[in-house]
Amino acid sequence: MATIFLVCTVHEESGSASVNQLHAILGAIHPEVVFLEVPSETVESKIAVDMNNNLESKALSLFQADHNIKLVPVDLPTPSREFFENYARVHKEVEEKSIK
Repeated sequence: MATIFLVCTVHEESGSASVNQLHAILGAIHPEVVFLEVPSETVESKIAVDMNNNLESKALSLFQADHNIKLVPVDLPTPSREFFENYARVHKEVEEKSIK
């Protein structure tokens, strides 16, 4: 029976959430497969890791240097730039109108 580890992360280093800590976690659990939060249409998962300059991508790149792991993209297609702009605008408006 396979063992599954769920490792939840943030996309930026903050406090204990660091590239080195995530790399250490990967080293401790020695995954054979890592599911990536990148769109499934990504042709090659390694390219997705290299393209993203976030905490997870940096830690995976370090880990891949010494380990053979399968990377599997599992996210929905990336929304349009307009989606993110609208989201930021709504978030800003809600924050401005929130009671502090």
